[in-house]
Amino acid sequence: MIATERLSSLGSMLAGDHHRLDRLFQTIVTRAYGGDFQQLESEWLTFQRELLAHLEAEEKHLIPELARDRPAAAETLLAEHDKSKPLCLLVCSHSPHVFWMDNQGYDPAKINVPPYLVDTPETRQMRTKYYTDVSHMDEQLGDVLASMKKHDFIDNTLTIFTADQGAQWPMSKWTLYDAGIRAPLIVRWPGKAKPSSTSGALVSLIDLLPTMLEAAGGTPSKDLDAKSFLGVIKGDTETHRDATFALNTGDKDMNRSPARAVRTAKYKYILNLLPQDIFKTHITDAGGEDGLFYWRSWEKLAAGGDVHAKEAIDRYRHRPAEELYDVEADPYELKNLAADPAYAKTLDELRQKLKDWRLQQGEDLAKVPMPEDARSGPLPYAE
Repeated sequence: MIATERLSSLGSMLAGDHHRLDRLFQTIVTRAYGGDFQQLESEWLTFQRELLAHLEAEEKHLIPELARDRPAAAETLLAEHDKSKPLCLLVCSHSPHVFWMDNQGYDPAKINVPPYLVDTPETRQMRTKYYTDVSHMDEQLGDVLASMKKHDFIDNTLTIFTADQGAQWPMSKWTLYDAGIRAPLIVRWPGKAKPSSTSGALVSLIDLLPTMLEAAGGTPSKDLDAKSFLGVIKGDTETHRDATFALNTGDKDMNRSPARAVRTAKYKYILNLLPQDIFKTHITDAGGEDGLFYWRSWEKLAAGGDVHAKEAIDRYRHRPAEELYDVEADPYELKNLAADPAYAKTLDELRQKLKDWRLQQGEDLAKVPMPEDARSGPLPYAE
């Protein structure tokens, strides 16, 4: 079963078509077991396009509504589920995707500003909004856990919390720095995962599928690039991968700076495929105040001669062809070692590792992949 908790509140605003949303949820639950996934995907994508169009027109009006919502759909599905049958429940939160809620209790003066950002009052004000939205997401997670406990799922369920990428900040979302690709991953599994334990094992989000399959008693396909990290969860091993890979190609008219990366426990290598182009994102070049509000304050400082602001803007706007970082010694990835002869061997090794992965994935190394290449094909989302 699938639950997208945001849609319960948003659906009622979509031209009053709340009944259509209810029917869609019933379709999802029914067809998840019936196997009619092609028709389900078509219906879902059509509805999603209409919903997103409505959100773009009404985004300012919806912010208060988003602040009040709770994952009621998850509560309903858990209450109605036949406990004699297996359960796979996905609950997706909008938070902390922009737009961020207004600050609720965070002191801008006490906010931590990473060194790759420019510390201005506007940056601090926006960080308080971001933290408020993170707190809202945390409340939603608490609501889901409370529903699981209420309906006797909490003690025999593998619960995984994660995210798809870093937040919408410079050097984070749409980049391959750790702030952009290091997603949270928290597991709760009574009797199987040791409480309050941590692991330094390198895993990739693609590994979630075989991990969940194995946890449920299945056997993951050997054709998958991913591999189960169930042993890490159970504490049987401290290692998983020797390297993870990441990529960003872009999204249509913005973020058209494709890059590929490989990260080991100690080093990160980034290959920028269009280093000559100016790096543009929704933070710097779109109309949304969530980015421009503080970005303009950076530009004002830079125009006045502030060295750090100038460097931060230049680093975000212009990328070298290659970047190499010692992520142990330099966790914020501020010192590019690619041109340092002392790291030539490491650079060559990671170049080859990334090249091998790109070829294994079927990339044409003679061509720079662009967003329109990823969007071509017969699938509905490519339209």
